[in-house]
Order: sequence, then C-alpha cells, then structure tokens
Amino acid sequence: MTSRAKLSAHECVPRDARALLIGRVWVPAEQGPSVVAVRGDDVVDLTPSYPTVSQLLNVAAPDELRAAIKVAPVVGRLGDIVANSREGERDTSRPWLLAPCDLQAVKASGVTFVASLLERVIEERARGNPALADGARREIQAIIGPDLRGVRPGSPEAARIKDVLVARGMWSQYLEVGIGPDAELFAKCPPMAAVGLGARVGIHPASVWSNPEPELVLVINHAGVIVGVTLGNDVNLRDVEGRSALLLGRAKDNNASCAVGPFVRVLDDAFTLDSARRLSFETLVEGLDGFRVKHTTHVAEISRDLADLAAQAISRYHQYPDGMILFIGTMFAPVDDRVHVSLYTDPRIFADEMERIFHRGWVFVGHESEIPGPGDFVTRTLGTQPVLMVRGSEGGVSVFLNRCAHRGTMVCPASHGNARTFACPYHGWTYGLGGELLGVPYPGGYASFDKSAHGLPRVPRLSSYRGFVFASLCPRGPSLGEHLGAATRLIDRSCDLSPEGAIELSAGWVKHQCAANWKMLPENDSDGYHLGFVHLALFKTIRTQYRRVVGDEKTIRAVVRDWGHGHIEIDWSPGYEGPFEWLGGASGSGVDDYVAALERRDGAEAARRRIVEGPAHALIFPNLFLGETNVAIVQPVSVEECVHWHTPIFLKGAPQFNSRLLRMSEAGMGPASFLMPDDLIVARRNQAGLQASLAEWIELSRGLNREYVDAEGRGVSHVTDETTNRALWRHYRQVMVEA
Repeated sequence: MTSRAKLSAHECVPRDARALLIGRVWVPAEQGPSVVAVRGDDVVDLTPSYPTVSQLLNVAAPDELRAAIKVAPVVGRLGDIVANSREGERDTSRPWLLAPCDLQAVKASGVTFVASLLERVIEERARGNPALADGARREIQAIIGPDLRGVRPGSPEAARIKDVLVARGMWSQYLEVGIGPDAELFAKCPPMAAVGLGARVGIHPASVWSNPEPELVLVINHAGVIVGVTLGNDVNLRDVEGRSALLLGRAKDNNASCAVGPFVRVLDDAFTLDSARRLSFETLVEGLDGFRVKHTTHVAEISRDLADLAAQAISRYHQYPDGMILFIGTMFAPVDDRVHVSLYTDPRIFADEMERIFHRGWVFVGHESEIPGPGDFVTRTLGTQPVLMVRGSEGGVSVFLNRCAHRGTMVCPASHGNARTFACPYHGWTYGLGGELLGVPYPGGYASFDKSAHGLPRVPRLSSYRGFVFASLCPRGPSLGEHLGAATRLIDRSCDLSPEGAIELSAGWVKHQCAANWKMLPENDSDGYHLGFVHLALFKTIRTQYRRVVGDEKTIRAVVRDWGHGHIEIDWSPGYEGPFEWLGGASGSGVDDYVAALERRDGAEAARRRIVEGPAHALIFPNLFLGETNVAIVQPVSVEECVHWHTPIFLKGAPQFNSRLLRMSEAGMGPASFLMPDDLIVARRNQAGLQASLAEWIELSRGLNREYVDAEGRGVSHVTDETTNRALWRHYRQVMVEA
C-alpha cells in the first residue's frame, strides 16, 4: 500500500445503527480471545454467554443476541480497538480485532462469477506463465467470445457449450465447475487460521503472479442455514494454481492467506439474505510501484444463488457440527490496464451502450443560449434517438422526442430555428411549443380521440447546470448533481471566465463525420500523448501554448485528472507562464476592461488565477467535451461511425473576444484546421487497425507506475499517461454493469 492511513471504525461498520455485528477481539489482560459485539461506540464482551462464535451462531436467535448485547460488559471503544488492529503498529497491551470466526470450517467456492471465469481458464492454458496469458486469452475467446454472461450453470445451453469445446479439445475443469451443475468447493484454511482486520496477509515468496480475491463470505450454522455474512480476501497464487489444479491447496492455503472481517453481520428482519444478494463492495489495490486498481463487486452477478452454494456445502452427506464460513467466489480480475477490441467493433455492444449509457444515463443535449427566445429550437440526438429542445412561450426549456405520436415520423427535420408550432410533414398533426397536440387533419376518421394523450413525448428527466442542458430517457436514476459530482468545477472554470458568469453558444456548429467508434473521440480529446506526433505540423508551423507538452518528458508540467463518474481532464495550466496563454495572448483596453470586470466580481487574486488557468479541457461523460475555448459534442451513429460537433465558446459580457474565439475555433477545429482533421484521420486508422483480429486487446498501462491520488481524491498523472483512458473505461464498465 502507498498509504498508511489510520484504520477507522467509520470504514469498518455499516451506517445502519441497527446492524447486529459480532466478532472476536484479542484481550491482552485475559491472554486470549473474546467473543464480542458492537453496541454503539463500544465493543462489548459476549464470552460469558457464548464462549465461541461458532456456538453463538448455532444457538442464538437475533432477539436473544440483542438482549445479551444490552447487558454485556464493555471491552473498549470501537474506534480504539479498530485503530489498534494494524499488525506491526499495534500496542500489544491493548485489545485488537481478530478474524470473526473460530471453530467453523473455512471453505471457499470458485468460478462462481462469469466475469472471472475466463481468467481461471486462462491460468490453466498459460500453465502458470503470465507471459502466455494474452495468447491463451485470445485462443479461448476466439471460440466462446469475451465472456459467458447469461449462461446458467447446469442449463442445456451450458451443456451445448461443453459439447463444442470438448470436440475442439478446449474443455476445461474450470468451465466444468463454472457452468456445470456442481459448484467448486474446497477447504480454504483450517479453523482458527484466518486473520482479521489490519493483519498482514501471506503470499508465498515463490509466487510471482498472485492477487487478492475480495469476496462476500457466508456464515452458515450447523443446520446449513445462512445466519450472517462478512467480507474476506481469498488470497490466490495464480501461477501455482495455473500449473495444475492438483496444486490448489498450495495456491490457496498458506500462512495468513485467508483474511476475514472485520465483523459478521447477523441476518435479521432489517438485513435479510435478499439484502446480501444486493450487496456491492469496492476493492482498491495500491502497489509500491504505483500500480492502482479499483474494482466494484456486485453480488447480484453471481451465477449461482447464495442459498444454492450453502446447500451444496452443508447437506446430509457433508455435515459440520461447528458450522462453516464459505467464500462465495470473486469477480475480481485485475486487467484494468487493457480493454477488449470488441468494445469498439461489436454492433451488439454498441446497441447495449445506446440503451445503458445514452438512454438511461444523463446526456448533454444543448445549451440554453442556443434557444434564447420563445419558439427557438434545436434538434439533437440522445444516443440514436432524435430529440427536440425548445424554448416555450413562457421561457422554460423542454426536450421532447422528435417523433410524431401518429406514425412515428420525425416532426422537425431542421437543425435549428424558430417556430410557433411544429407540424408533422407526413399527415399534418400539429404540436404546440409545450408538446401538446393542437390539431389533427380530418378528425372525422376517429370515433373518439383524446388529443391530450397524443402529445410529443417529453423526456422523463431534464435538468441543467449553468445553462448546460442534460436529459435522460430513464425516469429513475442518479440526479444530474450526482452524475456531475465534483466535475461541476470544470464547467464552472469555463463559465466563470465570463464577467456575467455565463457562456454563449451562438456561432453555430460545425460537424465532422468520423469513421470510428464514438468512444475514440473522447479518448483522443483527453489524450496528451499524441500531440507531438499527430499534430507535428502544428508545432512546426506556429508557436502555441501547447509547445510545452512536447520535448523533454521531465520538463512537461501539464497533468491529466480523473474526476470520477467518467469525467476526465487534461489540465494545461501548470505549464502556463502568464495570463491569457490559452487565448494566444491578449492586451489592449478591451482586455483591461475585461480584467477589471473580473476583479470587481471575484477580487484581484481570483481574477488573476482565472486568466492564467483559462477554461477547462475536459470530458463530461459521455458526450460533452469542454475543449478550452470550444464546446464539442460526440454523436454516435453506428458501431464504427460517429459525428463530432463543435462551436466556439463566447464569454457573455466580453464581446471583444468573440472574433478571436471564432478564428481560434476555425484554426483548431475547422475543416482545414491544424487539429481536427489530424485527429479524424488517426481515429479512422485506429478503427481500421482494430480489424486485425489476432490481437484482441488494447493496452492502456502507461503511467501506472506514477499515477497518484491527490488530496481531493482525484487520480492524477503526467499529461502523456493513460490515466484518463483507464478512468473512462472503469466508469464505462460500472455503468454497463449497473444500468
């Protein structure tokens, strides 16, 4: 770990004050362990009533346990005991936490998540050699695809897949337990051998390919009933297991190779087995070399139900008088340094993206300044669905599906304009600015007709931030504020350059057709590595503010940042040496008036910072790009085609800059500009290169050795690093899984 932050009780217990939490603590004064529970901010001793955790979970009902907790003596403060639990730093004269299990058998199940199933097969095919892993991955996926999501273990479909792979000599023992009828269950470690919170886990020194396996752990009593859950780390030596399945014991059972805790949450009326099925938890791995992987496990993605695993573990022929704790398996596969080529080339994935990202999530539609007066409108798309953004007669902004309620014809084909009404060009149905149906030609053709039920469909959710209008076609989900998170500061950075605190998009849009997947443009816009190569002509021809991001790597001061939620940034400003470099320099009375206006509003120090830092260069996921003095939109068309829109940003209250901002936009983003044509050509070549199907993975590991998290929780690295790519793809994966 790169951080040695103090262990915190706040991070170790649920926020739910009703949670029944039991565990074990080493009590130096007793020279042994005590069975404990959490009571508010205290840890209390249950040992007089229940000498072992095993006995407690075999006999105590939740109500009985609550009664015992109320009268139990205090061992110590929860925060003190948690803080004293880090091995190597603890005060051995004071209590610390142990694993919350004792006499129970410790078992684990494997290959229960399809997300990690292929990784187990790859271990076997690579025979424990990490250098052979990529080749094995390509070999397997050439037959069965990138994963086996949707295949139910033991189903006829699973049997058919087995038949195909057996015929090709590709069937694996991991596939047998992953999609076959019987789960893989094995002994993880002996009773009393698991370690608890703060303890060092054990990794055999002979292993060179190992990783943690963060898992939900079921706590099962002697009758086979799941009575609680906890978390665990099923430490795995992948190179050892990959050599032979017969070495599973050596790969899994080593000193301190099983970590559990910090507490067992006992199931009760407030937290049931269904609650456990809906759990998600996050894993963060930070290496001493700067490697960092963040992963979220969703228990709902398990291919076998929790109750089924418990029933296979304890049954008539498999009895455990002291009960069992059972690791349910992992979906953690640390490959955040690469993405599969199919994410750019598979039409099925594109269709899934349109639904999960562009229809269910928040998508940028347009800016309020584009429709300043009543009846002003623009037409856009949410993914591939056409929409109409219009200013109503009373001044409000609405977004409707651009689709006639009659036969589905696009009502408004124009890109922008002003209208009193909208008439469908097919059969003449006419709609008002509020989307209401005003008239239907030849109404005698309907016996009864309710016009109020046939208006233009409104998008279910509409919200805006500082004039930027976002919409979602899903009625439920995070608010726009939750989606934007801290990235509102990126929008603020651009808007606050205006003396009136607002930007205007009034110059019109230029559109470029791009023969590439839509994700390539946001990735390229946030890529600081390509400038000195793709845009070499720019640097040879003119002197720009970007000159400081080419040349000696050690002198480059610009950085990239991960703001969370897929929002990513290149910040050029650390390399700026004076004000207005982002504007190519500026001087004169108009500039003096502008600076004075900022100083009156914000003060001299803040105004100085704004004119030095300039506007943001950032992606607001998924389709809004703040390109410093431009705004851009990425419009998906098909899996290998998109449209890039751009327009210059005008600063409201500073019209003296409009001409320069327009010329800068033409020079950088126009059809004959220095930047955009280069990027479009490279994107097209990138897409063409992905057709070389023998190489199925795209490598994104640059900067893992020097990426760090700043004081505000943002991932930061050198401007040429792929921190932004990894951040985008992590959020992409989360959205595609959760939506």
